[in-house]
Amino acid sequence: MLAERVLHATAGYDVFRVQGAGPGIRLVGDLLFAYGITALALGYSAALVLAAQTSRGKAAFAPLAAIGRLTLTAYLTQTLMFTTLFHGYGFGQIYRLGPVAVTGWAVAFFAVQLAASWWWSKHFLFGPMEWLWRSLTYLKWQPLRVRTGSAGLPS
Repeated sequence: MLAERVLHATAGYDVFRVQGAGPGIRLVGDLLFAYGITALALGYSAALVLAAQTSRGKAAFAPLAAIGRLTLTAYLTQTLMFTTLFHGYGFGQIYRLGPVAVTGWAVAFFAVQLAASWWWSKHFLFGPMEWLWRSLTYLKWQPLRVRTGSAGLPS
């Protein structure tokens, strides 16, 4: 953000380093950072929503449909995977891996989740956690497998 660059050049403000700026400048810089990053995230989100409204966007986002049906399962497996990778009860890599390695792990794991979700969605109606949640909600075991017709195709 331009305002942060100006604060850095003129007052020594830096978001991620030891501050050379006074408390007033730090407050202004931190507020600019907090609200600027929020505005940027909202802008990216709006761009994705607008892109998804076009035919090319729909085609580009179609592979995400399967993981969208397994969101609770995906969230819980990501949580389990990354807390095990980063925290002390697992491999304790939280301070050993840099941002590029963490991003690489995240992209690789998400790709595995996309493939697994696509396969799962072909055979089952819900993800395992979605099925459990639905069964507990209705206090009755819900059907899980996709029913196939006589030709072996989903009916």
